[in-house]
Amino acid sequence: MTSAPHRDTAGPVPAHARGTYASCLAAAHRRFARRDAFVAGPGAAVGFAEAERRAASVVGGLRALGLRPGARVVIALENDVRAMLAERAVMLWGITRVGVSARMHPLEVAHVVADSGASVLLCEDRHADGLPADLRRRVAVVARDSGHSTGPGLAELCAGTADPGCWPGATPDSAASLMYTSGTTGRPKGAVNSQAAWASMAGAVASFLPPVAEGDVLLHAAPFAHFSGSVGAAYATRGGAYAALPKFEPAALADAVERVGATCLPLVPTMLADLVRAVESGAARVPRGLRAVPYGGSTVSPRTVVRARELLGDVLVQFYGASEALIPTTVLSRAAHRDLRADAPAVPAGVPGPGTRLRLREPRDGVGEIEVRGPRTMSGYWGDRARTGQVLGADGWLATGDAGRLGPGRVLFITGRTREVIISGGFNVYPAEVERVIDGLPQVAESAVFAVPHERWGECVAAAVAPRPGRTVTPESVVAACGRELASYKKPVLVEIVERLPRTSTGKVDRRALSRSAAKRSEQSA
Repeated sequence: MTSAPHRDTAGPVPAHARGTYASCLAAAHRRFARRDAFVAGPGAAVGFAEAERRAASVVGGLRALGLRPGARVVIALENDVRAMLAERAVMLWGITRVGVSARMHPLEVAHVVADSGASVLLCEDRHADGLPADLRRRVAVVARDSGHSTGPGLAELCAGTADPGCWPGATPDSAASLMYTSGTTGRPKGAVNSQAAWASMAGAVASFLPPVAEGDVLLHAAPFAHFSGSVGAAYATRGGAYAALPKFEPAALADAVERVGATCLPLVPTMLADLVRAVESGAARVPRGLRAVPYGGSTVSPRTVVRARELLGDVLVQFYGASEALIPTTVLSRAAHRDLRADAPAVPAGVPGPGTRLRLREPRDGVGEIEVRGPRTMSGYWGDRARTGQVLGADGWLATGDAGRLGPGRVLFITGRTREVIISGGFNVYPAEVERVIDGLPQVAESAVFAVPHERWGECVAAAVAPRPGRTVTPESVVAACGRELASYKKPVLVEIVERLPRTSTGKVDRRALSRSAAKRSEQSA
């Protein structure tokens, strides 16, 4: 594999303070100058030295559009080399990255742009076209196609030769990123993650993965704005290359992995489950050459994880974290996966990551809200001191909003979101405990449990169930399975069989949409 030649025309990377992610990234570009930084396929790669030169030109182009030190750049792009190069430029120069899923609706992107006060938006054409007119007048828009942009398009920006000029170096407390929550409980909020938090994340994640060697490639099959990009920080700062898969399709995954020589493949649990089902049905084959498959972002069934390990090998690592607490808040190592059984009650989230302290707030029957403190917690919500004060104490403890329990050896198990707890007749029901039973049925692909109003009990349990391809499941069989393993008040009073579960732009199950849909049907039938 050959890299593009290095040209000594790049402007200088700012002199970032030690202990910042930007300084780690800059050091990697110097140390691994001759290695590949971005890989598009056999013989098609951009080296670290050339990537730095191109990044300088990108920053110069952004500066020409009005970007100034201290400003923020929203990135809402599908996975590809140009998008990753633009993101690298922002991070390498210590500019605040506001990464969002390209699947977001244009109005959702508009909210993030307005809320963050960003001066530049890098996005797909549909996002640019859907922006409110007043926002387009206030923000420089760089879309894929220059015809949808307020200035150059993404290709022109990445191929330019603009001088970035002088930029101040980042400090450990500088904002490396704003990570917006998925919005499942209301308007998305921007969690401010510092340069020091990102540097800690890169080192901590790397400590649980195989050492990065020359030729290692991380394939972004999941959106690089979220979990995949967080794992990628470990690779970028240690001389690993990035490759991109614009759309995840299990049937095409093996070819994509082998075409770019990928050795690391971060996935969200939905993708892991889809891959397992596709391989078992003969619709896909097992990718070869992978040394690490980190996953995280939501819960997953033990059967899926055990089967994935049987198919992929001893490569699975689970990282738990949040927008407000970067991975690895907890980690389930490769070694811990070896002891997991398909009939286990749940897949643990693992033990606290390096430097992280963990506790449960007001536990009831062993379950309480997960609180964490450590080097990777957020500085606060962007521009919202009131909400920050609700979750982040003066002593540094962060209330995650997740509910969990601690097992032997302080192994953490996630039981759901505290706001998702269903209170039926005074009893607490955690969706994850009901989903575990339903997902254990051999004909079920996945399920989601949520609350619906009940005149007598206040709330009661409802479930949406997606069957496996070619299999049939009935509401009666779901209720019967729950009755065999759970208390009567935990059994669903409503079971809907659906083709697939609705999801947010980050791939999480959209329980609010399920609740609204169930409530609407209930009103129509009344």
